[in-house]
Amino acid sequence: ASSPEVASCEVFQNRRAGVQVQRDGGGCVRECHIHDNGIVARSSVGVQTSAAKRVGGDGAGVVLLDGACARIEHNRIRANKGCGVFSDNGSLCDIIGNTISDNGGQDLCSRPSSQGRARGNRNESNRAVAAVVVPRQRTPFDWTVGSNLHESDKTMEQRVQEMRKDYEEMAENKEMCAMNMAPANVGGAEAMSAMCSLS
Repeated sequence: ASSPEVASCEVFQNRRAGVQVQRDGGGCVRECHIHDNGIVARSSVGVQTSAAKRVGGDGAGVVLLDGACARIEHNRIRANKGCGVFSDNGSLCDIIGNTISDNGGQDLCSRPSSQGRARGNRNESNRAVAAVVVPRQRTPFDWTVGSNLHESDKTMEQRVQEMRKDYEEMAENKEMCAMNMAPANVGGAEAMSAMCSLS
């Protein structure tokens, strides 16, 4: 596995995550300002949405995938649309001495079987940031079946309730929902023209 170092950088306005450490990836991310990432969201029902709610590492400042083994230290991680740092099942990362605050999701969250170590992380008010354990999402369309099913996953009933809530939130603003379902290269006028021709 490669072990690159990302140091003293500003990472911002990425469509999804700011920094993502791949499966079995290593290295170090240090002294960076990672902010305002996750400008495009994907809802749990599979369409792009402007909703603040994010699933897993979507829109996070830093995403540590299964098997990632990296050091995340002395960064400023703020104002991302999802979590500040998201540590997936099986990640083995050290998250040390970061300032993590004002993110759309939890500042520091991990799956139940994440083996990351977090210490000395604070928010902008100098209060300790503790990791919040977030069970894995389940949908009828993913691979959480058979041997891939884990006891810590959310139940199908919990996911159905979440999907229903997402759908109802999108249904309240049909125009925004239609705009978010349009391809990324379609402008507002073109989308509005298509909507008018359908009505």
